[in-house]
Amino acid sequence: MRKKLKNSFLIFIMTILIGCSNLKFEKSSDVVFNGRNLKIGDILIKRKGVDILSWFGHSGIIVSENMVGDIPKLGEKYYETNIEEWTKDNRDIIILRYKNIDEKFQKELLKDLNNYKNKYYKLNFNKNNTKGFYCSQIIWYLYKDVSIKNNNEIDLDSDRGIIVFPYDFIKSHQLKKVEIHRIKKGRNDEKKF
Repeated sequence: MRKKLKNSFLIFIMTILIGCSNLKFEKSSDVVFNGRNLKIGDILIKRKGVDILSWFGHSGIIVSENMVGDIPKLGEKYYETNIEEWTKDNRDIIILRYKNIDEKFQKELLKDLNNYKNKYYKLNFNKNNTKGFYCSQIIWYLYKDVSIKNNNEIDLDSDRGIIVFPYDFIKSHQLKKVEIHRIKKGRNDEKKF
């Protein structure tokens, strides 16, 4: 029994560290190159890392041209930074877009975000708690809140758990992967992927 538990724990840890191997992430340099083409409300998911703070990935939301909104870690407050700064750790990224997004929804997302910009990072075991947020929770909450105000409640959390992790967005049927241009290796021109 003890060996079974140990093996199960090891499989769990490996799943966290490796993540979903069939996902197509983009190089951070390609994401920066495409920054002007991203739309308000696009969700950026960083690949899981090996240190404990990045085991679950990380997420941010596009709030204007080349600008990402983020709540990075404990003790820090929501902030906005340019996409080049946000990607400086060179982790690969997947970009997701709500399938039904339009200009009205984008404006309401930004308006709603203003209500939560003063919040600090807080790990909540109730994703509806708005006293503080973690990176993926604020994105999940914004989409949920705006959709309720439009009489069309959506839930971007694919497993509908008590915590929404960045990778939960990847499996959401309400989001689609954004295809981007890639920088050709060794050249400054672009190639459509």
